[in-house]
Amino acid sequence: MFYNPIAFNILPYRHNNFDSGEYKLSGFFVSAADFILKDGYEPEEGKYIRFIDDRGVVNREEAKKFRNLTRNNLLSLPKEYKRECAEHCFTAEEAFALEGENQFD
Repeated sequence: MFYNPIAFNILPYRHNNFDSGEYKLSGFFVSAADFILKDGYEPEEGKYIRFIDDRGVVNREEAKKFRNLTRNNLLSLPKEYKRECAEHCFTAEEAFALEGENQFD
């Protein structure tokens, strides 16, 4: 369904949030780097990071950098790392990491 929305009569969405970075049609997907609700605290630098500008637009690079702080802390715990990547996914492939293709956990 997700990778072939037209065949399942689902409204397609064109984006490049795939491991390859290539633009494709799929079901609707929003990367964790594009969606963040509040500013974050970066403990290494001891400061708050502003993710959202005055217009409400997320700074994708800063949000991704912040999400990667959590991911990097879980590198020694493969199961928890995989779950974190699936729940706060940057790509469609990460979203399916726990359950397999075309099925979100």
